[in-house]
Amino acid sequence: MELGAGVLMSGIIVTAKSLGAMLFNLPAGFIIGRWKALILMVIGLAGILASAMMRGLISTPILLLAASFLLGAFTTLWDLTRLTYIRNNVPIAIRGRVLSGMGGLFRLSRIIGPLAGGFLITLYGYRVIFFLQASLVLCAIILIAILLPRGKSVISESKSETLGYLKEHLIKNRRNITAAIIGIIGISILRVSRDFILPLWADHIGLTITALGMATSISAVVELTLFYPAGWIMDNMGRKWTLFPAIVIMTCAFFLVPLTSSFPGFLAIMILISLGNGIGSGINMTLGTDLAPSKAPGQFLGIWRFFSDGAMAAGPLMIGLISSRFSLGISPLFVGTLGLCTAAVLLKFMDRMKH
Repeated sequence: MELGAGVLMSGIIVTAKSLGAMLFNLPAGFIIGRWKALILMVIGLAGILASAMMRGLISTPILLLAASFLLGAFTTLWDLTRLTYIRNNVPIAIRGRVLSGMGGLFRLSRIIGPLAGGFLITLYGYRVIFFLQASLVLCAIILIAILLPRGKSVISESKSETLGYLKEHLIKNRRNITAAIIGIIGISILRVSRDFILPLWADHIGLTITALGMATSISAVVELTLFYPAGWIMDNMGRKWTLFPAIVIMTCAFFLVPLTSSFPGFLAIMILISLGNGIGSGINMTLGTDLAPSKAPGQFLGIWRFFSDGAMAAGPLMIGLISSRFSLGISPLFVGTLGLCTAAVLLKFMDRMKH
């Protein structure tokens, strides 16, 4: 807004990061495997650093739009390379705990980030946030360059060989992969719906911003405490018994949303959804790396992320259309029905997937 962007332009700028990530998923997947992981991680982080500097220095909405798009593209390269590296170097017996721990760190950053960001913006203005982000990314690049093993030279395969192997893998494991993708699309829609529906419902029942912030903080702390149990369940009972209960718990919470009309009920819903989402810590990354083939993990993960990012992008649009066509109270029921169908598919078709 400070750069002169209107509400529509601001929405487009926010969407540009997701669009850049979704469009670059497949190209990034095919880049991985042809270059060393160290090189691609540094390139991805360097792109994130550059986009952060751009956002701190630019003075027009159009350039901010371009910086946001580039941020999404380079974040995808960084994410996919990191997951491919974990797929190839972390034993499957402990992978659930490793990736759920990473999910826990993401959740911790979402608690600390807004608090620290709000404080710094109040004191120094919003541009300092981007320069701080660039500094932290630079530290990450230095640490990776120093600590990450160099590894062996990449053995390049032709594109046709890679695609042939990937096609064979998808056909051979189509039952589990299809069920898992449906599960990840379902939980992605549930997650993004929480961030979209619950603030609107809080306003609908007359809660203040302070009450909403308090409920959000309490539920975030509850969610943070569950990342290790989530990893333990994945590694000891199977991936299915993390994803399935996570979806069921969140689904039940969405069905209860229209019944709430006060702060205690709203807080209970927030905590219940956070319990479900906390049990699902790291499940997206863990399932993707488990199902990725050994010879083409990056390509598979690019396809995997395309579906999950697409669900995250389509969720708010779908909910907005339903709310405008019917009513806000119908939206959580619709999302809950999607969650119920997803849970049924997982229960019927997905294997336990324990190492």
